[in-house]
Amino acid sequence: MPFLLPAHTGLRAVAALLVVCFHYSIHIGDPGAAVNRILLNGYLGVDLFFVLSGFIIHHVYRAQFAEGRIAARYATFLRYRLARIYPVHVAMLLALVFFQILASAHSGGGLPADYSPGAILAALALVQGWFGIAAPNGVAWSVSAEWFVYLVYPGALVLSCRLPVAVRIAVLCGLLLILQLFWQQNPLLRVVPEFALGAFAYEAALRLRHRLQEFRWLGAAVFAATLLMLGVFQPVLIVPLGFCFAALLVALVNPRDGLARVLSGPVALYLGEISYSLYMVHSPWREILKKAAHRFEINLSSASGMVLSVVTALALAALVYHTVEMPARHLLRRRKSQAPQDIGLTSMSSLDVLGPLEPARDRTVG
Repeated sequence: MPFLLPAHTGLRAVAALLVVCFHYSIHIGDPGAAVNRILLNGYLGVDLFFVLSGFIIHHVYRAQFAEGRIAARYATFLRYRLARIYPVHVAMLLALVFFQILASAHSGGGLPADYSPGAILAALALVQGWFGIAAPNGVAWSVSAEWFVYLVYPGALVLSCRLPVAVRIAVLCGLLLILQLFWQQNPLLRVVPEFALGAFAYEAALRLRHRLQEFRWLGAAVFAATLLMLGVFQPVLIVPLGFCFAALLVALVNPRDGLARVLSGPVALYLGEISYSLYMVHSPWREILKKAAHRFEINLSSASGMVLSVVTALALAALVYHTVEMPARHLLRRRKSQAPQDIGLTSMSSLDVLGPLEPARDRTVG
């Protein structure tokens, strides 16, 4: 059974809030140079999601798929992954399409291009991010990208296990070079290297986790370095930032780490639990807030306006989490014979017990 990773659930909240604050801060005044740069770079919280996803998926499934028995487990793996990401995605997609049809009927205009039948079908198939198709709820491009790595991970893991360590490292270096050169051109060239980096980080964590107990403030130091990179460099160097994310994930496997204790607290854990719903609802909610602010002459272009936007988005995310995400996930994961047991593991993309492909409580994204 894999060791527990509660702090990584809390870290998901940090990643989601970075993205949310990026989108909600676009129209506020300058809060100060360093803070403003961190907000402007908040979209890179998606990259933290991707690295974290590789770390957690590898944590959960490496022992199972490394044995090479993909055929017997692949369909179940994808079913649990789909149960994790699809219900909220579809719920938001249907809600957006419904309200856009109402708005278009009221205005007498046609549907925007990102609401075309092709765009909607691409979003339903989770391939819009693969081909750069603009679709409703634009942030779902990252969900599409993550679905791609779910599809290829088992086969890639089996193949990598047959390669010498030096070759694996060379492949990772090649992927990171691709990331640095092309990460803004195609989501798949962004998610694949970062997911692989997360998997390599997990291998490092396996070897270092007992030694890390001597360093109780390593997580805080790496987190400070990450914020420094986000606050100083514009544009950010994506590969060094990825290494900061990976080092942070490794540091947080130490339960004695000061930052790990904070991120394992009840508030951080709950925010991590609802972080996927928050990520998926915050962009449509922002558009609703903008229309409401215009109609009722409310000023959201301030720090207090951003706080109000974030707090209300969190409330909406909690509602979606409890009414859509969790009930649908349990329904889709239920087996005919027996519902899966919850054992309280954690993180960004499924936490299942190693052994039989029974899921642990999924607290996971990017």
